[in-house]
Amino acid sequence: MSTPVTADFSALYPDIDPATPIPARLPERAGMAAGAAVCAGGIAMSNLLVAGVGALLCVIAALAAAQSPLRRVRAEAKARFPQAGWAENSRIKPTFVLALVCIWVIVAIVPAFSFLAVDATDATWWAVASALIAAIGVWFLPGLHPVWTRSRNTQRDVDSAAAH
Repeated sequence: MSTPVTADFSALYPDIDPATPIPARLPERAGMAAGAAVCAGGIAMSNLLVAGVGALLCVIAALAAAQSPLRRVRAEAKARFPQAGWAENSRIKPTFVLALVCIWVIVAIVPAFSFLAVDATDATWWAVASALIAAIGVWFLPGLHPVWTRSRNTQRDVDSAAAH
């Protein structure tokens, strides 16, 4: 039996499942990875302009992802029905937090090392390496790459199947 709130939610938002978060699409992930790569490469080459453009690309990619119609409708539904058990409100596993921190530390340390300790003649190679590491790291970030949400949803499905 459904409650009036559940019935209202289902009538207003039939396409939205509160228990399933919206995964990042390929262009969103590519934009964020490209922005991080350009920023890391600029830092590694000691080029403030390139680093600034990369940071701007990251911000633009994040804002573009936030403005997608499906995410805006989901945010509206979440504001109207906060008690619906939204996946975004679930507790984040410590392994996700650890992976997130480790990836960002690696993405930050490599260009910083290049900026501080590498000779100018080798800066281009370090910039390319920094950009590749940043792009790969951001591409596989928890919350952006589907492999992280797939394992969480699979575990949730196993738990719900065991309960029945």
